[in-house]
Amino acid sequence: MLYRVRAIRDQVRDLPAHHQVLFWLSLVMFVWQSIYLIRFFGDAFYAVAETPVFPPNECEIQAASGTDHVGLNPGEVSFSVDMRCAEVEFDSVYVTSPVCGYCGPDDWNTLRDDDGDGIYEGIMTFGDRRGGRAGDPLVGSGIQYRYGITFGGGGDIGDADSGPVRVWDQYAPENLLPEVILASERAAAAAARASSLSGSNGPVIMDFPADGPGSCAPMSDGLTYANRVLVTDDDGTEIRSVFGTCVSVPIPDDEWSSLKDAAWREANPFLSKNVDPWWKPFSTGLSHMELMNPILFLSLCTIIYVYAIFTIGTGYVYRKEKALTAALDEAKHKNTYLEHAAKILRHDMHSGINTYIPRGVRSLERRLDKADPEVIDSLRLESPLRLLKEGLAHTQKVYAGVTEFTNLVKAGAKIVRQDHDLQEILTEYLDTTSYKSEVVISELPTVSVNAPLFCTAIDNLIRNGLKYNDSPSKMVIVAMVDDDHLGVLDNGRGMSQEDFIEYSKPYTRKTGQKENGTGLGLNICIAILHEHGFTVIASKRAEGGTLIKVKIT
Repeated sequence: MLYRVRAIRDQVRDLPAHHQVLFWLSLVMFVWQSIYLIRFFGDAFYAVAETPVFPPNECEIQAASGTDHVGLNPGEVSFSVDMRCAEVEFDSVYVTSPVCGYCGPDDWNTLRDDDGDGIYEGIMTFGDRRGGRAGDPLVGSGIQYRYGITFGGGGDIGDADSGPVRVWDQYAPENLLPEVILASERAAAAAARASSLSGSNGPVIMDFPADGPGSCAPMSDGLTYANRVLVTDDDGTEIRSVFGTCVSVPIPDDEWSSLKDAAWREANPFLSKNVDPWWKPFSTGLSHMELMNPILFLSLCTIIYVYAIFTIGTGYVYRKEKALTAALDEAKHKNTYLEHAAKILRHDMHSGINTYIPRGVRSLERRLDKADPEVIDSLRLESPLRLLKEGLAHTQKVYAGVTEFTNLVKAGAKIVRQDHDLQEILTEYLDTTSYKSEVVISELPTVSVNAPLFCTAIDNLIRNGLKYNDSPSKMVIVAMVDDDHLGVLDNGRGMSQEDFIEYSKPYTRKTGQKENGTGLGLNICIAILHEHGFTVIASKRAEGGTLIKVKIT
């Protein structure tokens, strides 16, 4: 990791001065931007994971009357009354009405809180007989009603001759008169002000607000009672109320602030125990490093990034183009020398290797044929002559390959190919080598190749199989492994396809390798085979060694 950082630093140092400034500025902005993003995504995750809490005793239900409730029967009424803010102690909640003679609690008009959320609910039907308890449902009627509570159930309230009297059903209706009176006073005061402003001496018209105090109890004598009103319909009616008032009652802020932390910890146990101890101070610390609006800062970062990438990128491309142009010029210059060297090999050395030296060897043979055999034996000339002839044959073979290879230096040059029996040309090529006894050439097909170059390439694979081989009996086999592939099999150390690709690169050799070499042989071999249009792959053999397959069809 440290090595990579140093490599990047060294590359930055090679940039022009203003490009270095842009790079380091972009890096600082990136780190700074990360602070914004960490806090942004952290707070976003926190908000998603958090369960918000609200005042636990706030009466959230909103009063509503006459709401259509699809799915109920004609005349049915669904009551929901929020008792969480009722400042009285009670045992149960019921609905009473003049229809039933302001009846007390009974099974038919008692509401229930089965889920324990403080909202008492129930469905009732007011009929036209038996005090509203039976008969046809009242539909389209304006029905007055109030909620009531029971309290003191089962309590002892006095003594009688036979002992304490147990009262099970003490009950009382809700009292909405204070809100009605307050609303009436406010309306009267507002009307009086309006009248004084207009100078009118006419009658005062009181207008009660639709959602203020007293709005839910329009039927009242202002002295003894105040009733709510509902209008039943064929599709049922839904009523939502807050006990004892016409509006919702929120908890005071000062009281809620003292309860909020405890309620939040109870609703978010994981966040309070595992996240808050470190995230809150961390987020606060990050917020102190934010010097401007996040959107503005991110926009500024984007502008700097785009400018830096464009400037550094175009500069990099320009420098690379300049370096590539210089390299091409140098390559052209060196290629001139290479072409000149190839010309010397092809032409100037041709006469010495293929004309003068062969003539000299043949002339020497003729003279020795005429000489006295005893003189030849005494001088031991047969062995030197044989070495001269074998050396010449080998030199001519190598020269033929070099000539064909240097022909490719010319622009647009292509190798010259002819049909050859591969077994015949490989056998002839290896005949003068010292390792021919360790190579087995099986029957091979006739293929169009450049004989000197093809033999040079296969010979390189053979010599590698023998050179990098620790077996006591080294062996290389050249044979067809299938209809399309010529295979070169050895019993050496083995080489995978990945190794083959790596060591095919110029001047690349295995680290710590004891054998000598330049790292060019395999690269040149592959180039020759590719020039023929052949593909080459390698694999390790299960029994040990390497199999190199050359696709020759």
